Amino acid sequence: MTVERPDYDTIARKWDDREYLREPVTGAIMERLPGIPDGALVLDMGCGTGEPGLTVKARYPASRLLGVDISEPMIALARSKARRLGDVSFETRPMSDTGAGPASVDVLVSRFALLYEEHRDVRPSLAEAARVLRPGGAFSLAVWDRAELNTLIALLHGAVGDLAGAAALPDPFAYDVLATPGRRARLLREAGFAVVEEAAFTFDYRIAGRAALLDVLHTSPYGPFVGTLGAADRAAVEDRVTARAAVHAEPDGGYRIPITCRLLWGRR
Repeated sequence: MTVERPDYDTIARKWDDREYLREPVTGAIMERLPGIPDGALVLDMGCGTGEPGLTVKARYPASRLLGVDISEPMIALARSKARRLGDVSFETRPMSDTGAGPASVDVLVSRFALLYEEHRDVRPSLAEAARVLRPGGAFSLAVWDRAELNTLIALLHGAVGDLAGAAALPDPFAYDVLATPGRRARLLREAGFAVVEEAAFTFDYRIAGRAALLDVLHTSPYGPFVGTLGAADRAAVEDRVTARAAVHAEPDGGYRIPITCRLLWGRR
């Protein structure tokens, strides 16, 4: 499988509908931020449909928020959610060119984007983060650990990986090199971040039942590919996903799927 960027443009709306699955990670990012003073500029790099930046803004309404992402449909959804908020801007830009001035950002946040989602070389976006965050400015990030610890995506990957045409899909295991213990913390320090702390964070995806599980499949980065399959092949993939998820089934028919990611936080 390749390391092409998932087609977030196609799945933007349904991706946003699954935001509740990622809320525990947003909470963990927030817990590692210091208090944010009035007027502080918060930058959300790779903001998707607005998180975790919008949660920061909700807790600190007198802050200013800039979110950047390369997916225009994602940014459009973020803008729609921020319509009644002041001092919020969402822009379609790469993380390597946020448009923020040097040392103009007081707080930097990112969830599963910085140090992961460039899908090639993470150094340009990391250099941009170091350029715009002021000395002493705080940051709090969530990044994926090894793909096997992102249990749900590994499960979905295993269900489609041997199908004809699947070679063009993103391969989450291609990024395991970034999850080498200490590598991301070292990259941050080499970029000029003075204080870097790191910890594993485990949370659960709570999925109501088989129908909800299959909805997650179809709204995942694999969804557009599954949608191109014929009815028989699509049903076979759905059966594979259900069988692989059985180990995580709850007595009520739902699923509790444990996920482990990593948190990085500190100061520039």
